[in-house]
Amino acid sequence: MGGVTAVMFVDLDHFKRVNDSLGHAIGDHVLVEVASRIRAAVPAEAVVARLGGDEFLICAHLPSEEAAMLIAEQARKALDEPIRKAGRSINISCSIGVACTSSSREPEELIRNADRASYEAKGNGRSRVSLFDEAMRDRINDDMHIESEFKAALVEDQLEIHYQPVIDTRTGRASEAEALVRWRHPQRGLLYPDSFIDVAEESGLVVPLGDWVAAEAARQISEWDSTGTPIDRIWINMSAAELAHPGYGERMSNYAAENGLEASRIGVELTERVLLDEALEAGGELADLARRGFPIAIDDFGVGFSSLRYLQVHPVHTLKIDRAFVSTVDLGPRETAIPNAVVRLGHGLGFRVTAECVETRSQAARLLELGCDHLSGFLFAPPTPPGDFAQAAREAESVFAKL
Repeated sequence: MGGVTAVMFVDLDHFKRVNDSLGHAIGDHVLVEVASRIRAAVPAEAVVARLGGDEFLICAHLPSEEAAMLIAEQARKALDEPIRKAGRSINISCSIGVACTSSSREPEELIRNADRASYEAKGNGRSRVSLFDEAMRDRINDDMHIESEFKAALVEDQLEIHYQPVIDTRTGRASEAEALVRWRHPQRGLLYPDSFIDVAEESGLVVPLGDWVAAEAARQISEWDSTGTPIDRIWINMSAAELAHPGYGERMSNYAAENGLEASRIGVELTERVLLDEALEAGGELADLARRGFPIAIDDFGVGFSSLRYLQVHPVHTLKIDRAFVSTVDLGPRETAIPNAVVRLGHGLGFRVTAECVETRSQAARLLELGCDHLSGFLFAPPTPPGDFAQAAREAESVFAKL
């Protein structure tokens, strides 16, 4: 028999928000309606099943991959119309991954490939269909190789942290630093996070990586204190996986205590996406961090995932303006409007506001006029190894003094 066996992995987008905001009873109604619409959108001979949570599976024997993609698109469009319940209009969308085979490939592998394709669809913006193909298979193989090497890097002392000075605009002092991890690969040289961080997050290795960064940052502050390079605070990045991992706050407290530090000297940065995607868990973990005294910053603020309600709900200390707005802040009134609004919003809520990735004197001057509390970027100093930080901080202060 010709044709292909097709598996379509349907993953609802942001369904957790429905349960969190409207309750599980309405969430269950939405799932029933989604199942009904998918069933009506696909051929009668197709099998439709709910895997669990907000995931569904469609299986069918079809003439071609093109036919499978067409049916998947029909299933996706079936959710275009809002679902109505209890006087509410609920918008829901889905990301669908499609995997096809004309051979006797194991069913588990086919489902796994469709799942991977749905992840690709989500990564490309959600509410779309993605086909598992050889290019995707090659990327997965590459990621598996990177994952294996990165596991070794964690235990073989191949990682290092570079620190970028952060200028306090009130005093002109490089009073803080941002910790940025680097991988000293034995064959490929110095690698930046964009070469490995996605794999670390997908594999769960970002949790031990984050623990290592936090412990090393605490140790570095203590070392600088003892060698005459005092710094008020180091900022470290935190991922959704770390936030969801039990005991994060306790481990952070231990790293600070082991080095004789107040918690306020280690700041934790997370993006708006983490707040929105992990809202329920984030509330408890962030509140715990704040109770322990760790300042919390929202990084890349204003790039499209903002929900102003979260600024009131969560214990935020600092807003960091996204680089896209910093890079154009000096071009005119229209380009200045959003950074100005972020500064005013942050100050109105009692937050500090930091502008990162400052590259020109003109940008720095405009950000100072707007009232930014802290500035960092290559204009002042690049990220540098710990041994060079004192000199980099002095150079950053000198540049700022001449603005």
